[in-house]
Amino acid sequence: INSYHEQRNEINTNNKGNLGLNKRREKLFYPLIDRYEKQLYEWIVKDTQKNDMKPYSTKIFLSDLSIHSNQIADIFYQSMVFGSITHLTKIYGLIQKLSYYMGSYYESWGSLVLVLKNTIMLLDRKRVNQVVKHFEPLLKNMDAGDAKEIFVYSNNQILPNNRLEANLLAIAEVGYYLDDQDFEEYWSGIEQELNAWAEEEHGIVNLATQIFDTLHKVRERIPSDYFIELGITLIDKGRKRYFENVLKMWTHSVDYDTISENNFERVIQKLLQFINGDIEIHNKVYIENLCCAVSQRRDRDLDDLVDVIKDHMPKFYENEYLVETRNESSINKECVNRNIDVIRRRNKEQGQGGAFFGYSDSPYQTIQAIFSRSTGDFDENKLDELFNVSCETIMNSNQWLEEKLEAYKLLMTLSRYDPELISRNADSKAKLVSKDYQLDGQKSMTSYADRSSLELAAMLLRNCFGESIWNDLLNLLPRYSDPGLQITACELIQAFLWGQEIEIPKDEKVLIFQFVLEWSNSSVIDLRWDAVKILIRLIHEKEFQKVITTQLIKLMSQDNAFVKSRLIHASKEIGEYSKETEEYIRSHALIDSNYVIRKIAKEKFPETVSQEFI
Repeated sequence: INSYHEQRNEINTNNKGNLGLNKRREKLFYPLIDRYEKQLYEWIVKDTQKNDMKPYSTKIFLSDLSIHSNQIADIFYQSMVFGSITHLTKIYGLIQKLSYYMGSYYESWGSLVLVLKNTIMLLDRKRVNQVVKHFEPLLKNMDAGDAKEIFVYSNNQILPNNRLEANLLAIAEVGYYLDDQDFEEYWSGIEQELNAWAEEEHGIVNLATQIFDTLHKVRERIPSDYFIELGITLIDKGRKRYFENVLKMWTHSVDYDTISENNFERVIQKLLQFINGDIEIHNKVYIENLCCAVSQRRDRDLDDLVDVIKDHMPKFYENEYLVETRNESSINKECVNRNIDVIRRRNKEQGQGGAFFGYSDSPYQTIQAIFSRSTGDFDENKLDELFNVSCETIMNSNQWLEEKLEAYKLLMTLSRYDPELISRNADSKAKLVSKDYQLDGQKSMTSYADRSSLELAAMLLRNCFGESIWNDLLNLLPRYSDPGLQITACELIQAFLWGQEIEIPKDEKVLIFQFVLEWSNSSVIDLRWDAVKILIRLIHEKEFQKVITTQLIKLMSQDNAFVKSRLIHASKEIGEYSKETEEYIRSHALIDSNYVIRKIAKEKFPETVSQEFI
């Protein structure tokens, strides 16, 4: 009944089934089914507690669990006998819970594959993402056979709309691990259904989020022309609820260097219609983002588009558009001036009348990005102004901790950019290093940062000023036991190491290296990602090279695709100090089970790829 209403894009809580249950004077029980479920859940909870509380000297082994799988089989049988569709659909959930327990406490690859299969069958996109991230061996050890097994399992959904959703969930997670033949076969079937969904006037709305999410996740294996054609179909059919999704897809999922000239022209024409107001859209930000994306293609004449942007979106053109599409000194300077004004205004308004505002953008990060690509053409007055306005943010007790940390990062960048800056701003420097200065600020509910993050930022900045911080650093870093705080620390250290051939005292450098090396072994992938970036940054230090290259080789052979991609992109830089490590990364990337890793390696090492096929 629920599926019937879903296919008609309806929400009906007073359907025939619910009304029938509500009319019953007694609650509906299935004694045997309820007892089997209760026994299974009780065993899982009891064994979980036992494993969580076991002493370190105790080892656990996977024993015969057939009694519990038999309970699930009995539930299936009883559900068939009594015709309970509700309990039949819950079978996948029971298998998922049992396999999740087995995967959590026993080194069983089959259990990990089983938990992913059945989580997909629950059609819960958020939980699928959580399972893949929690059980990292899934992305480390999966091969084409496992990927095929998982996708084929998703076909067990009986209802067509549920089967399409399960297929989308499956291919979003395993699409890059399928071999070329299997991917082409499975994707061609999905593509036909997506085309029918786009053409249908009353296509199921609940599928839209998963459709666009899947397209983005497997974008490297799908021709970019398909994204253009699907989006144009939705626009031409007047599917207004999907217009923002289409523009986001065209912005973030399309490689404009590979699409046909005809499709590129079609995108420009649709974009002009959006800008002129011929096609309505509520949020203009998506139009602005797409303008910047298509303008990155330098081999096309975009004068007509630029003229329309000037006429209809002059503020956007003068600000974001020029900064994103041109790296010119005058434009960069004007952008820095605007962001200085934004910082001043926010420092003034924050906390007034007890009102605190969250920000969706960061002027500090914008300025950092400009400095990373500029050629040293900022005058002393502008650098001094930036230094002082950042100090104002740090001194403002009403400002968010995140804003203060961004201000610290910018100050570190400025001190590397212009070493004379510190001596010119001695008064501001004195306030920052003063013992009377209290590190405080407003902590948001969504941030990992706390007062200790400010302490680390202040220490690193003091080191930029020439002070020794070894003792303070030694006392502080061991307190960073939470992965969120460790990630925040990595971001600060990356800002601290910004610039070429910077001089850092050996003691501080060794201490930072030791902790970053430890963090690169973390079970949290986001932390490993940041730690690897720092290790690559430190590889030029001769005393660290052997340890770093050993760790990078280990990560390349054991880690998942996200970390491997970072190593491949940095392989040439690594090769300047260790040709053996570069060769190891290259050779393993070219035969990796993940399609994207192989693709990046072929693009990074085109000469070796061509030689192998001679």
